[in-house]
Parts: sequence; C-alpha cells; structure tokens
Amino acid sequence: MPSPEFVFASLAPTSSTGSKAPTDYVPRLRYCIYRGMWSQLPENKHNDAPKNPRVYDSDMPTFTTDVRMQKVGELFASSAGKAGKDEQVQGSGGGGPCEAAFWVKEKGTQWRIKGTAFVVAPDIESQEESSGVRTVKSEVGGQMRVVEGGEDKEGEWSWGKELTGHFGNCSPGMRGSWKNPPPGTPVKGEPDQDHQLAQKVGDLDDPIARSNFRVVVIKPDEVEQTDISDPATARRWSETPYRKIIDQYRPNLAFYESTYKDLHRHPELSEQEKRTSSIAAEHLQTLGYRVHQNIGGYGLIGVLKNGPGPTVLLRADMDGLPVLENTGLDYASKNRMKDKDGNEVPVMHACGHDVHISCLMAAAELLYAARSTWKGTLICLFQPAEEFVKGAQAMIDDGLYTKYNFPKPDIVLGQHVFCLWKAGYIAMSPGPITAACDGVRVRVFGKGGHGSSPQYCVDPVVIASHAIVRLQTIVSRELQPGEVGVITCGKFQAGTASNIIPDYADFELTVRSYETKVHKHLLDAIERIVKAECDASGSPQPPEFIYFSHAPTTVNDADQTKVLDTSFSAYFKGNTGPMEPFPGSEDFSVLARAIDVPSIFWALGGCDAEKWDEADRKGELEKLPINHSAGFAPVIEPTLQTGMDALALAALTFLG
Repeated sequence: MPSPEFVFASLAPTSSTGSKAPTDYVPRLRYCIYRGMWSQLPENKHNDAPKNPRVYDSDMPTFTTDVRMQKVGELFASSAGKAGKDEQVQGSGGGGPCEAAFWVKEKGTQWRIKGTAFVVAPDIESQEESSGVRTVKSEVGGQMRVVEGGEDKEGEWSWGKELTGHFGNCSPGMRGSWKNPPPGTPVKGEPDQDHQLAQKVGDLDDPIARSNFRVVVIKPDEVEQTDISDPATARRWSETPYRKIIDQYRPNLAFYESTYKDLHRHPELSEQEKRTSSIAAEHLQTLGYRVHQNIGGYGLIGVLKNGPGPTVLLRADMDGLPVLENTGLDYASKNRMKDKDGNEVPVMHACGHDVHISCLMAAAELLYAARSTWKGTLICLFQPAEEFVKGAQAMIDDGLYTKYNFPKPDIVLGQHVFCLWKAGYIAMSPGPITAACDGVRVRVFGKGGHGSSPQYCVDPVVIASHAIVRLQTIVSRELQPGEVGVITCGKFQAGTASNIIPDYADFELTVRSYETKVHKHLLDAIERIVKAECDASGSPQPPEFIYFSHAPTTVNDADQTKVLDTSFSAYFKGNTGPMEPFPGSEDFSVLARAIDVPSIFWALGGCDAEKWDEADRKGELEKLPINHSAGFAPVIEPTLQTGMDALALAALTFLG
C-alpha cells in the first residue's frame, strides 16, 4: 500500500483530473488534536526555524490564513493502536474518513479534500520513547513516508524533533482552559479532564506535549478546487454538520405556529408591546436563558452563556401597525388601541413582526437544545418600537451593552419577512440593504380668519399644499441620474372646521436614501423649498422643522456576508439569491453600529408558492400584498421553519 500523501503535496497534475498543483503557494497542514478537539497551532513563518533535512530541503510558505477542518466521529474509531504497519495508522492514533476544507483568502481558492485522516502520535506509556513508535515525514512536494521510531537509520529521532520539523521553532501553544492558567503559563503535571485545550508547552519533548498532541495527515481520495473570489460558487463549510444539528434539534413547530397565530390576533402598537414581550420572556426563561426585561421600554434579551467563544446576537422586532386588517384569515386581528396621540386605532401585524418573534423563539429553543455542538454566548434580543425607528437606540440608551453581564457581541444578525419572495426563499447581499430614513414634522404658519374672506388671511393650507407638491421635484430635478431618494408626505393636518382658515398647518415627511451626501441634499432641499414657499405667500413667521426619528442605512458587512452566504447556499440549496437594496428603513443596524461590530440582515420569503408563481406567470408580482398593507399575510409554512432554520444556521456559522 503506498504511503499517504501530505495534504497539499498530493495536488500534482494527474491524468484523471488534469488539475494543476498550486506550486506558487503550497500550504502545510498546521493542525493538531488535543483530546479529540481541533486546535490551531500558532502562526509559523519558519524565519529562524532549525530545518530537519529529512523533512524540508527548502523553505515553503506557511498556511497562516483562515483554516477550518471538520471533525467526524469515525476519525477516532481506531484509537487503540491496533493497526498493522502497512495500514499507516500510528501508535495511539486513530484513522477514518475525513473531510477538510482549506480557505485560502489571499489566493481566492478553497481546497476541499475527502479522504482518510491519520492521527499520528507517539505511543506513550511512560516518559520513555516506545521503540514501536512510527511517525510520518513530509518532503516538499513529495509523498509522506513512514519511519520507525527509536533507532532511525537516517539519524537520531525524537518526538520533539519531529514536531519541530513539522512546525518549526513555534511550540504548540494553545488557548488555555478557563479553569486553568492562561496561555504561556508552564504546565506541570497531567491536565485534568476539564482541561479543554492545552496550555503552551515550551519543550516539545515534554511528556505532556508528547502524550497529548497529534499530527493529522490526510490521504486524499477526492480533491476539489473552488474559486471563492466568486461568492456564488464558494463553499466554505460542508452543509452536513449544520443540517444534522438543525434536523436533530429542530423543535416541534406546532407550538410556534400556534404562537404565531396568537401574536397575529393580538398585535400591539410601538412602545406598547407589553403582552408580546411577556410571551417572549416567559418562553426564554422556561428554556433556561437568563432574561432581562424592560430595556428601553418593553425590550428584552435572553442570554445563554455556553463556554468560551464568540458572542452572537439574534434580533427580532415586536411592534404592530395602526392598520385595519383585511386578510380574511380566521386568526385576523380585531385589536384596537390608543396611539401616542390618544386616538383609538385598529392594530395589525402588517409588517410581519409576528413572524420574526415566532422564528426567534423557535431558534432559541433549537440552539439551547443543541448547545453541546457549539461554544460561545448567544443573545436573543426582542426589540420594541421598530416602526418608530427608535427602539434599538432606546435599548442602547437604557444600558443594553453596559448594565448586563454578557460579552460584547462579535456580530449582530437579523431577518425580515417579505411577500416579494415565495416562502422558503432567502435573499441576501453585501453592502447597503435598506435606506437611511428621517421623519420630519413641518409646521407652516398663516393668519387665520373666516373662510369667506381669504383676502384678509394668509392660508397655511395653501402654503403647505404648494410646498408638498414642490418637494416632489427634489428627486426628479435635483438628484444625479442613478442616485436614489424618496420624499413622501404621509400626514397632513390643519384646521378644525370647513369655514375657518387656520393659523397653521402641519405635515409629516419620510425621507429616505442610501448615501450620506444624497440624504443631506434631500434634507437641505426640504428646508429651502418650504421656507421659500412661506416667504412667497407672506407667512407671518418662519416654518418649524422637527426631526422626530432617524434610522441609518443598513449595510451588510461584505466579508461576513460571504461567509454566511456559503452556509445559506449549501443549506437551502437553490432557494437563495441576491437582495436588491430597497428604500424601506430599519433601526436594526443601530445595534451593531453602537459597538462597532459587523451586522447581516437578510430577507425571508413569505408568499404562498402557488400565488407567487401565478403572479410571476402573469407578470403581476407588484400586485401581491406588500408590507404595511391591510392584506399582508405571510403563509405560515414553510415560512416559520425557514426563518427558524436561517437564524439557527446563521448563529451556528459564527459561534465557536
């Protein structure tokens, strides 16, 4: 049986594949195993490393970029060292089927190898070398070969020299266990069973190093090269581990379907989400999360600490809208509440926040049940007052990141349901996704009087009306071609009776754009035009402008979006695609901007597949009910399962 090949040295041209070896960049395996856990060795550039002539006959670049290796259970199936000499399995090591994925960022290439992994280690029963120890040597660009331990005909051999040959002058420093001294502290004695990763061992001949470290060699059966400069073809991770985890721990969705219907029947206006937040809080507490309530109003978080590792924040918004529902659903809302001005209004979940809540509650259960498969801290955040684009900032101002004992998130993740895509579909892209938004309240002044004698008055209704019409010319006549801006007047109030000219008129605008300079231009132009209309009509005093809400542009981090896109593409298989920027606005990104961390926001399809296909066939997709409309009604399944899976998959992608 031929010797196993060192991972990347095996990529020489062959008649079967015709592939070319990456001769200009030959990474070397830089992983070892400690007690069955994958651990990355320190960066090693071999600057002053003593060369083992039996291993290296020239310098070779070291693989110091992003490396991940998948562990499979079979890898340690043969751990008793019973394999014979010809089976290429050494001492106390084991071997079995393995997949390895190496992501070489600088080269824009991913190498994905399937084959047999061999765990190479000294067979230690005491501090003395076992005469039966065999190890694997690499030669640059060549084959692996097996030599005997003890008396090596090519020169004196020791395990320390062997590791030095593989890893140069870098000792195998690891992250320390939380229950043990930090990295760099000398290790004395055998680590306890709770010691998760090895401490830094300065002497490669140290018995702890010799007994606990393993070198992994893969004999490839199948090699696949992928161009990851194109995210559409990149595959950083195999789908299998995530799919197995999600399938194994996915909760019974009947409960969440019932919860969704209940939430849909009982929507609550912004800043009044008391019942909704109590449902989410009780659920998280029952699961075992540490829950903190009434943050920035009715906001809440559930924190699940699960050992050292990254911190991931998942967000869902909770508030409904003052819309009279017209969906015809048997669980349609009949709720009515008083708005912030004291007016009784109908309330509807016309933007799908009930979907967001239900999906996050389900994902929280899945990830809690699957906590043996990940490490780190998970934060499930339920946000109030998104429709006022102020709930995220209110939570931050109320001490979200300062009052509560959890690590700073490394990434913030969220989703939004739309019926522009069919249920089961995920849309996501890097860069700007939603527009910056300002809410502007304008008051123009006149001189009141009897409606029969306008010649003695200054009519603020006319002033405001002219201003509103003229504002529509800003986008069409002042912006450059290709620049995007929206100015909409959604509220106009003036007077108390038809025969009275009022003293003032109020109107409210929503202003949206993707670029900072465009947004500034829109706001400046609004003030300029309104002031000019007041001057032209002889208004007795200047207009007033109140900026009552603001949301920044939602921008998906390019690098992290590529990472998540590979997970989504592999998992959802053909049901993913790009998400074009749209002029809706969100305060989601405020949660990430406040602590300067990346964020990703994706679209969750919610339209019944048959209805979507029929509308698409007729070219009438624009007729489908959109968010904020009285007919907006996402289909329950597969929307809820897809949303739950997406949140869980995203969290698993970034957790340890």
